[in-house]
Amino acid sequence: MRASLGSFVMTHVYLIADIGATNARFCLIKDQKRYNELLVLNSKEFGSAGELIFSALNRFDVKQVAGAMLAVAGPLDKNRQNAVITNTGHTFSAQILEKELGCPVWLENDFVALAYGLDYCVDFVQLGGLQNSIGVKGVMGPGSGLGMATIVDEGKVRRVFSSEGGHSNFAPGSHLESEIWAILSSDLVHVSWENVLSGPGLVRLYRAMCQVWGTKPLDYDSEDITKLGVNLEEPVCHQTLETFFSLLGTAAGDFALTIGAKGGIYLSGGIVPAMSDFAVSSPLRRRFEEKGILSDYLKSIPLLIVKDDNPGLAGVRDRLEIHVG
Repeated sequence: MRASLGSFVMTHVYLIADIGATNARFCLIKDQKRYNELLVLNSKEFGSAGELIFSALNRFDVKQVAGAMLAVAGPLDKNRQNAVITNTGHTFSAQILEKELGCPVWLENDFVALAYGLDYCVDFVQLGGLQNSIGVKGVMGPGSGLGMATIVDEGKVRRVFSSEGGHSNFAPGSHLESEIWAILSSDLVHVSWENVLSGPGLVRLYRAMCQVWGTKPLDYDSEDITKLGVNLEEPVCHQTLETFFSLLGTAAGDFALTIGAKGGIYLSGGIVPAMSDFAVSSPLRRRFEEKGILSDYLKSIPLLIVKDDNPGLAGVRDRLEIHVG
């Protein structure tokens, strides 16, 4: 996919990117307002961060940009100069990329960028809770992994804190889920939420469910499981999806309690927005509220599915403005 710069002045053109373990989304931007055509590359097809970035620039037919703002699916170091994508191992060094690109390079965590992008979103599906709640918010979402971030609004200032909560312990909430945990723990040293609440996790959950049912798993990917489960064509896939959303509700409720998210929990990522109709009728909201003596505390907290396209890129553009004005 190639987009022409037309009348763009090269020194005023910036590269922004939202780089996950599966998809890397790129745009060129001028004056912090104008997008060109979106480019999506498969992150796993490239051996290094530099190779991925230069491939994007080549597709855009651009040899030089004024700067690059990159959101990556992994934790940043304390100096915000280095990051590793957790599920691919791609290493991003701002210093090295600046030498290769000949321009400033800024890094951000992908879910921190997504959190800043929420102000630009308009398409939400709300499940329960109060309307227009205020207070601390959380954003989380299953994709190639399970990302999380916390949002604290202090007057006109928004502060966002990154989180690796997706790697915290998977907590079963039923006898079935305990069986699944036991199956997964025989193969995994540590069973985390991300091990079940992600694209690869959905496949792992399906295969464990087949073992519970005593059936042979088929060679399904996450898209197959989703399609068959939503349409009730295959009962194991359907129960896998029901369990997936049950677990997501539990994890979201845990997150809300941990950060005191009275302002709501926003659900994004590559899986849930595409399944919002199923989510509404699933156990998601019920399991979100099932927290014993604090169930009433959670009843007022909204769950909001973010349906807008590419909210992460909107947040990357927002972060670019901090650096270039």
